[in-house]
Amino acid sequence: MLVLCVTLAGSVLSASFVVALARERDSGFKHLQLLAGAPPTAFWAANFAADMLAFSLPAGGIVALVALTGKRLPSLQGPRLAALASLLWAFGAAGLSTTYMLHPIFSDEMRALQRLNSAYFLTGYLGFLATWVGRRDLQITLI
Repeated sequence: MLVLCVTLAGSVLSASFVVALARERDSGFKHLQLLAGAPPTAFWAANFAADMLAFSLPAGGIVALVALTGKRLPSLQGPRLAALASLLWAFGAAGLSTTYMLHPIFSDEMRALQRLNSAYFLTGYLGFLATWVGRRDLQITLI
């Protein structure tokens, strides 16, 4: 159940950045920055850094909540908690990169949010299923 909650939180968080990108395209802010002389790489690097910072705060809250419930989840302490934090942060970086690449194909920001949220959740959930099935197969082989 924890996997579903963390996957859903990470997918909603990653997909939420497409709304700002779609509104930015409609407002012409990027075009204005490029006309003012900002290099495109600096524009996208600054956006990505700001979005990763905005992603890291709620992701840190998710990890803190898991750490606070450590008495109920002793299997998620120490190195496993650090692994959860690094995987959640890596999922955020991958999700933001994918969001940046896919946002031009959407004209409606809410449709983009819905589609990307579904895609990220399915990716995370199918990754969990593959890990779970692989671990069960390994246990059966070892027995």
